[in-house]
Amino acid sequence: MFTINHDEAQEIGGRVAEGEYEVLLFKAFEDAAKSGTMFINMHLIIRNDIDQAHKNQYLFGSIWQSKETGEYHSGMINTVAKALQVPNGKKFNTLEDLLNEFQNKTARVTVEHEEYNGKINARVKRWEKSKFQGCNHQFKKIEDNPINGFTQVSNDDIPF
Repeated sequence: MFTINHDEAQEIGGRVAEGEYEVLLFKAFEDAAKSGTMFINMHLIIRNDIDQAHKNQYLFGSIWQSKETGEYHSGMINTVAKALQVPNGKKFNTLEDLLNEFQNKTARVTVEHEEYNGKINARVKRWEKSKFQGCNHQFKKIEDNPINGFTQVSNDDIPF
């Protein structure tokens, strides 16, 4: 039997509503905008082990490099690190080491809508420590998640 539950309905590819969400930082890396400006790109997943809207949808956080100094704002990096519960005083040799430490950690973020170039996007505006101990988020299996109607195949599946 299957029961329809409108509370679980999601607008596929739609914008995440403004509000607070418990998230898992899935991936963090240094990236460059089309303009060439460097930034820290953080991919967040709205946790599915917490009763909240928009489960499994992605959010994107960023910390931009200063055009004047070429450095990242240390206050923003430390705000994210504190929310992700990176130990105070911990030292990192490289930015890559720091960003690797961010991965698979949880936080609570506030999302607001922001207009840029005529488009409205959901942006992470505030970072806080998660209100929950531990994380039991379940990632979707690749075979259960076809991309644009196509199933991923490996080289072993190709006959040539």
